[in-house]
Amino acid sequence: MARNLAIAVGINHYPLLDQPLRYAEQDAIAMQNFLQNEAKFEKVYRFSDNSPPVDHKSTEPRRNNLLMVLDQMEARVRLQESDSLWFFFSGHGARQAEQDYLLLSDSYLGNLQETAISTDRIIRSLRQCGAGNLIMILDACRNRVQNVSKGVGSPTVELSKQEGVISFFSCRPSQISYEVPALRQGAFTYALLEALGGECQPERTTVEQIDRYLLRRVPELNRQHNQPAQEPYLIAEPARKYHQVILPAAIAQPPPTQWQTNEIDRLKSEAFHATYVVRDLDRAKQLWRRVNEIAVVPEDRKLAVDRIEEIAQMQLNQESSVSSNSDSQAIPQPLKAVSPPPVDPKYRQEPFHKSSQQQPEAVSPPPVELRYQPEEALQWSEQQLSVPFRLNRPKNRATPWIRLITSALLYAITGFLLATATAPFWLWAGIGAVAVAMAVFGAVFGAVFGAVFGEKLLESFSQFHTFLILTATSWLGLGLGWVGHWVFQQVNRG
Repeated sequence: MARNLAIAVGINHYPLLDQPLRYAEQDAIAMQNFLQNEAKFEKVYRFSDNSPPVDHKSTEPRRNNLLMVLDQMEARVRLQESDSLWFFFSGHGARQAEQDYLLLSDSYLGNLQETAISTDRIIRSLRQCGAGNLIMILDACRNRVQNVSKGVGSPTVELSKQEGVISFFSCRPSQISYEVPALRQGAFTYALLEALGGECQPERTTVEQIDRYLLRRVPELNRQHNQPAQEPYLIAEPARKYHQVILPAAIAQPPPTQWQTNEIDRLKSEAFHATYVVRDLDRAKQLWRRVNEIAVVPEDRKLAVDRIEEIAQMQLNQESSVSSNSDSQAIPQPLKAVSPPPVDPKYRQEPFHKSSQQQPEAVSPPPVELRYQPEEALQWSEQQLSVPFRLNRPKNRATPWIRLITSALLYAITGFLLATATAPFWLWAGIGAVAVAMAVFGAVFGAVFGAVFGEKLLESFSQFHTFLILTATSWLGLGLGWVGHWVFQQVNRG
């Protein structure tokens, strides 16, 4: 079972500042009530103006009291990765000597280092407890504190990033976090509790969703109650913490419905496809975020957060690769120094000295021996290459038109004579068969002749069109002879 602990501090009365607040204590009380009663935290330590003692120890919001609790937690509390530890502060904050401080009821502006508590001290104490889910909420930039130019800001931001603490800030360092009399709370804390609890809780369980709600709701509350603008902001690094469930295992979740199960399975399938198949990383990130939003089972949430973190790393690698490629193209790379080959001593020249009037004699380089002469290389290529890829390809053959025309005329005369003699059909068929036989003889003779005199037999026989041409020519001639005789008869009758 996960353990959940918290410290809530709210201070209205500042005797040494003469700048009291009205609802900071109420902010701490409301936060304690939510964490104990709704989020079911194991223990919430509250330090406020009227907080009761705990174990006979004072809980006044004085520096020593808070330091004692932090020291005890460091020494005795050992939390696990699945546990949560929250720190909430509502009061004055200030920056001095590039250090952020939270002001307690006994803090003195002339010596904040000894009378206030630095955010550095708080963050390091939280980290020492070992909890995996560290949340720090600072509603601390109140009315301008005398002789202090800025509120809590960049030093705390940088340390939160280094230590992996999820930190919510009520406003920018140059702004003021306002209290709203009609709400009897600060605008930021009121909006935060709205986001964490109530009817909207099931849809706003991740750090990202809480942040979105605050960015919309806090300015809205200030406008409604005629307060100047303030802009809350969040620090959540590494990136996976931005998608982390803010109250893991704290609020009981109902079992998933059939629709949720089917929808999550569909989204996971599409998200895996977008991530690893089509590599559409932007769409994949949106799908995994949706899985994280509607998931009920912790394993699905963890899967979604892990994939979102992986996609962020993949996008970072892509940007680095594109940047390095563009840089390498834009900036010419220096040439690498290459050592020269060793020189034969007989060709090495002695160094020339200015005092010497005689130039060294030039030495001719050794003759270059060719491994292959050009003719040998050509012969080798012809021997090694196969017939279809020979260097000396056969020339395109010219069609023997004279021989074909002569053959066609001879067969035309034969056809004319047969028609004149009114030859029977079998004689026509015999003459046609003779023509086919002559065509076969011509084709075979050409192939054998080519093989004997150097042509490849297969290449010669591939000229089968020789037979076809001879056959077609002979039959065409016979047909032309018959047509000529028919035309002749028609002319004589006319």
